[in-house]
Amino acid sequence: LAVVLVPLVLLSTALGVDSIYGEYQTIGTLVGYTPYASLGSIEVHKAAMSVSDWHSKARKGSLPSMPSQGKVLTVDIPNAKSNFTARKAMIYLPPAALSDRPPALPVMELLAGQPGSPSRLIDAGNIAATMNAYAAKHDGLAPIVLVPDQNGEATHNSLCADTTQGNAETYLTTDVVNWAKKMLPVAKSARMWAMGGFSQGGTCTTQLVPRHPDIYGAMLPANSSRPMAASPRWSRSISPATARRTTNRCRSTPSPPPVRPSRRCSPVLANGTRNRLATCARSPTPRAKPAWRSPS
Repeated sequence: LAVVLVPLVLLSTALGVDSIYGEYQTIGTLVGYTPYASLGSIEVHKAAMSVSDWHSKARKGSLPSMPSQGKVLTVDIPNAKSNFTARKAMIYLPPAALSDRPPALPVMELLAGQPGSPSRLIDAGNIAATMNAYAAKHDGLAPIVLVPDQNGEATHNSLCADTTQGNAETYLTTDVVNWAKKMLPVAKSARMWAMGGFSQGGTCTTQLVPRHPDIYGAMLPANSSRPMAASPRWSRSISPATARRTTNRCRSTPSPPPVRPSRRCSPVLANGTRNRLATCARSPTPRAKPAWRSPS
């Protein structure tokens, strides 16, 4: 009987864990099968206009031809600077990105949790359906979603840092970004780039965005294990001019004068004896308005 029950218990336990993490949603994922085509199977054009230009064409009814829905694709992103061994990345391209004259689109660089994979984030996060619904209401416009692999394998945690186990930070912030700007119709400005992630991917987000404010203008961490305020590098995202203004304002703010309690209100006199005439609790002595004022 035990020969039959033990495998069943192990199988039910494994299914229970997978129902929580959602790593293997189909039988195909157990053997590494992916239903998504490679980026190399389609032609992607470079940006030919800005998003504002695209809006103008939409108002005039002269948008370039494009599909009704976006596509999810796989790609091997070269590790030219980092030499980091990463699994295939996943990309969502909205309808506007698939036109022959696409605009320079914003980018969401998203990171999965650990254990996890780029394909798991795309599938479990319902990325394609969410972005397609958004694009349908915005003339085919939606962010390009780029999901690189920050760990190399499901059981490894790279800490999203450059360590002896691999240069994950350089891969995510240099190799991936440079490749995207070269191969996809993406905007170059940091205000059009955001990084986000779930769980360990969210922790990586809170580490990397403050360290690279020249690349990312926003962060979207979800259920990360590290609060944003705890980041020792958070101050790097504050411009020097802002820091100087804040410091100068603090230095120029006059301190309020010390409040000296009235002898009548003091429960203890200077000689240490109790003041029987103290009436503070019943009728406090009115205080004069201070001469100093808080800066507006």
